[in-house]
Amino acid sequence: MLKSHDLSPICVDSTSVEKLGQRGWDLSSNKQKTILSSKIVSDQNLSHSVRLDVKSEVIGNDNYLIFEGSGWHNFHSVEITISNNSKELASIRSKTNDNGVLYVPWSLSVAGLPNGLYTIFATDGIHQKSLNFLFL
Repeated sequence: MLKSHDLSPICVDSTSVEKLGQRGWDLSSNKQKTILSSKIVSDQNLSHSVRLDVKSEVIGNDNYLIFEGSGWHNFHSVEITISNNSKELASIRSKTNDNGVLYVPWSLSVAGLPNGLYTIFATDGIHQKSLNFLFL
């Protein structure tokens, strides 16, 4: 069931449905479908508001790729996949902070990526972003 005033989901057994409905906690099936459909569209539109930037940087004596972004879902793991010519080369995960900010320094000595043009795809399961990056 969904609470009608804030759309919070709740799990109930069949004996509680009528009682909770009388208290205004339920919505009709059609109303739930309409609300959930509009939420899915809204969430898909949010994918356009996520930001992901990539830069290379030397830290100490090691080369790093720095992934920075914002607008991701709060406290979610973001999976970053690096591919070259449609072949997946590496994948890493990191959590965002409570504001949906992502900061991931990734050692290239660990990654073992040669210079070249890469496609970087990131997703938190709700939002996604793809970009090309030339590593020299």
